[in-house]
Amino acid sequence: MARDWALDADTATPATGEAAAEARALHRALAALSPEHRTVLALFYLEEMPVAELAIALDIPPGTVKTRLMHARTKLRALLEGSENGQV
Repeated sequence: MARDWALDADTATPATGEAAAEARALHRALAALSPEHRTVLALFYLEEMPVAELAIALDIPPGTVKTRLMHARTKLRALLEGSENGQV
């Protein structure tokens, strides 16, 4: 299932330095997202899956894919910028 893939995706993290800190922050922020938001972000950005294919793979309308992407980006941005509850 696509949700399982989003959780198991192999993402190499640098061991030290500023890049490592940024990677850890990104991983924490991604982990704080709902499974639906993690899934659409992972498939859209990491697998470069178009919206139409995402809709078929997830068995949801394309409009729902776009809405989830919008909300996932907003939440992720808020988490990375340090908002306590992920709200902007």
